[in-house]
Amino acid sequence: MILAPFPAQQAAVVRSAESTLTESIEDRTPPNALSDLFWSGEISVGKTHYPLRGGLHGEVFPLADGWQVQVEGLSPLLVGQGRTIQMAQDDLIQQVHLLFQCLYARRLFQMTAEEQTSWKVLTAVIDAAAYENETPVRVREIGTVLWNQDYRYGFAHDHLRVRWNHGPTEDLMFSVAPPELARLRPGMWFEAIVARSPETGALVEILQAGRMASPDDTSDEELDELQDAAIDSRALPEADPLSD
Repeated sequence: MILAPFPAQQAAVVRSAESTLTESIEDRTPPNALSDLFWSGEISVGKTHYPLRGGLHGEVFPLADGWQVQVEGLSPLLVGQGRTIQMAQDDLIQQVHLLFQCLYARRLFQMTAEEQTSWKVLTAVIDAAAYENETPVRVREIGTVLWNQDYRYGFAHDHLRVRWNHGPTEDLMFSVAPPELARLRPGMWFEAIVARSPETGALVEILQAGRMASPDDTSDEELDELQDAAIDSRALPEADPLSD
């Protein structure tokens, strides 16, 4: 995402975690607007990425006590404001993030007429189908650490071999797991919150892991509840009709 600062700042370059801001002087800058914006690729908030359908142009306006950012397709629904240009841009990005997540969690029939209009504005700019396909799905899984004679303590130097309660065996890389995973030993049962690709089911990241009692030490009712929770959490959200 690229922001062109106003001409008086000649060669100014500002960088943030979500965007790269570079200079570009535009002769077609409209009255009262001191700079042009250009967003491309995606909008990012932390690990959340929103793929854009195309490049977006916007403008920066001076206020009495700061700056205002307007972007075509999003404004006037969403307008960013802040003491600096960067803060105004970040404000707009946060508004996009909050509104998208609020509406993405709802079905069409659950939205008011105003919310449906807002969702159409967002999905005209953000590729919601691509967002769904690219965003890892978080699932709860139960597994046990396997013994392997080729590994000291049952694990190699960079991963742990486990068998999940639903059948498959998988090597969990320590590089994408919390430190608690390295404390597990062969025969131990554990519960984990895992991020997987919604398309392939491939492991992306282990968000949380902790030891749990073995099934032999767990009542049938408790084990059924744990297994049901793990199975239910693997259900993927349906695509929203307004995403197309």
